[in-house]
Amino acid sequence: MFLLSLSIGIRMLQLRFRAVLKDKLHPDYFKLNRGAKLPGSGESALRESI
Repeated sequence: MFLLSLSIGIRMLQLRFRAVLKDKLHPDYFKLNRGAKLPGSGESALRESI
């Protein structure tokens, strides 16, 4: 069971790093707390685009 958890965790990290390298994720995504907003996302981005 431990090896299964470990292999899934490693696989998820690989996918996250690949997403950052391909510019699909913001690099600061991993430094933020859950629920924190990235700059340029959410309501402020909508206000700026109008």
